[in-house]
Amino acid sequence: MKLYTLSLFLIFISGCSFAEKYESLDLEGKMVSLNTSKCYVNYDSKDIHFGSVGNCFFVKENNSEKIRMKYYKDIDSYVFLIVGDMLSKDPEYPLTMQREDCGSTVKALIINKKEAIVSINKFTNTVTCAGIGSDEKEFYFLSH
Repeated sequence: MKLYTLSLFLIFISGCSFAEKYESLDLEGKMVSLNTSKCYVNYDSKDIHFGSVGNCFFVKENNSEKIRMKYYKDIDSYVFLIVGDMLSKDPEYPLTMQREDCGSTVKALIINKKEAIVSINKFTNTVTCAGIGSDEKEFYFLSH
């Protein structure tokens, strides 16, 4: 009986390590939810995939957990940046040694009254850490 109980406990614990993680916020009464484990956003009951390998994260306000977004009146849209294609720890890039949220690709999620889409523009071959924040120019360039 003890072996059976221990086996069930170990199966439960090992299953927990694969738990999916989400970053979410309310946008005008609708949830925007990023599955950080599989790199897709759910918005208005639709899944939007980013094509990144592995984890991804919303860009946050500088060194906080608050998801950063911009509203652009000229395109009547909210814009979020998502960092994907996570980087392994590399002494050549010191931030990767201290953080788990640094990636080599940045794309924009653009949400307007009609739809949510992934930007065509993207930054690649870069080191961007989601928790450090991003520049206004990156939001604008990736959404326009």
